[in-house]
Amino acid sequence: MKEEEASYEVEGITFKIFHIVESEIQQLNESRDKGRPLIGTFSYDIHKPHNPTGEYHLILYDKGKEILAMNKVSGTAHDGYHGIRIPNKAYGVLKNRFGDWNWPDNQIIESREYTYIIDKKDPHYIRPVRVNEYKDDDMHTIGQFFGFFHRFADDPFMTGGGRGWIEKTVALVENEDGYVLKVPMAHFRFLDSGL
Repeated sequence: MKEEEASYEVEGITFKIFHIVESEIQQLNESRDKGRPLIGTFSYDIHKPHNPTGEYHLILYDKGKEILAMNKVSGTAHDGYHGIRIPNKAYGVLKNRFGDWNWPDNQIIESREYTYIIDKKDPHYIRPVRVNEYKDDDMHTIGQFFGFFHRFADDPFMTGGGRGWIEKTVALVENEDGYVLKVPMAHFRFLDSGL
């Protein structure tokens, strides 16, 4: 991997200088990422079913961070990744490499049980979002989840206890269990804005 170029001794301490090839550094960096390389910063893993009624499922990573999981036969979300859009760059490669998987034509992973229609032309379109971990009004930690944005809202607590100004500081987001939560603006992002 590396080739010794020189060796120097100073006050009883030996310093060795090596030359490292750039492509070998790239290989070292890639080995830190999860999964098998796919394209660009994307990698993937395929997992076996966790139980007798389960399916093979694919996990997609971007820069080593899990961004979605999808079941092979049904094409449904795995581990709660409902409404997630498969990034364009990864979608084409995955569809070509795994042609026997049930890839959604609109690139959005949905469950058969999921009732939302993901259609931007529909005036009642509810946008999918990814919510990062945050603390609610009672200071309970709410873990990361995927859900659907309903609307922005005013929260007097978040705007200074009703001291006279109004500001859109929270969003009402429905989680996959059907609960609508108040989510601070800085803790979510829309998933339909060009992943």
